[in-house]
Amino acid sequence: MFKVETTDDALAHLKAVLEQEDENGIRIFQYSTGSPCCRKILLGVTPDEPDDLNDEVEAEYYGINFIVEEEVMDRYGKSFKISLDDKKLPLVVAE
Repeated sequence: MFKVETTDDALAHLKAVLEQEDENGIRIFQYSTGSPCCRKILLGVTPDEPDDLNDEVEAEYYGINFIVEEEVMDRYGKSFKISLDDKKLPLVVAE
């Protein structure tokens, strides 16, 4: 099991995205950004549904079904906080 905390504005944003995209959940995932010499690995969120292809865990918080792969939890832990950055985009940090 994992834990998700979110700010009120991020929660409103996530619910609006789910409604617009007609998806059942929010996936917390890791991705790479930058050039090969300056690559950074970050956490992000995207509307998605669970699949049977990966080892993943689901948990419901704030009326939203969150999905996280076991590999992400192994690397970052089991506690995530979602807020909005200065551009009003979701910012995910592991706690």
